[in-house]
This record gives sequence, structure tokens and C-alpha cells, in this order.
Amino acid sequence: MSKLAPIPLLNQQWWFEISMVDRSGSIVLYGGSAVFLVLLLTVVASLAENFYRTRLQVSDQVIQEKTHTLALQALQDNLTGMYNRQALNNEVDQRLTQLRTDPNQRLFDSIYRP
Repeated sequence: MSKLAPIPLLNQQWWFEISMVDRSGSIVLYGGSAVFLVLLLTVVASLAENFYRTRLQVSDQVIQEKTHTLALQALQDNLTGMYNRQALNNEVDQRLTQLRTDPNQRLFDSIYRP
């Protein structure tokens, strides 16, 4: 709500506008609503971020378990539980690599072989 008032000054007509403060409470209502909506949006975004972070952690854990299970299935027979040829080849490769890197181990193995 505003009013225009003429003010004669220095032989000229000046118009001066006077504004009144809104006393209906709409400013407080709209301002409070805006603050509430910003806080609500912040809380919802935080909850969504926590939900998706937890979901990704669970997915990563499931993937690791499945990868470990598949690695075991690739090296063992499902029926008997015995290691297959691939497991034997891996073990031989590891032992040969170990013997190449540690010559004292070769000497120890040749002396104390049962």
C-alpha cells in the first residue's frame, strides 16, 4: 500500500511516495514457507544420498562375493570339490616364480626334501 503526496519546494512540485509495511503477515508466511521448503529439500537430498551410497556398498559387496565364488568354481570341480588342471598349473607357476626369485629356497628344498 503506497500513497503519493505533493510537496511544493523551490517553486516546483515534487511527488513523494510513502510505502506502508504490510501488517497482514504474508511476508512472514511466505518467508517461513521458503525456509521450510529449502530445509525439506536439504533433508530429502541427504536421505537420498545416504540411500544410494548404502545401495552401492551392498552392490559392491555382492559383486566381490560373486567374483570370489566364480574364481573358486574355475579352479575346483563342483561335484568332487577337487582342484582341476588350471589350479595345478597356477600352483606350479607360483612355485616356479618363487624359486626364480629366491635361490636359497631351491637349495633348501633340495636338501630337506622328504
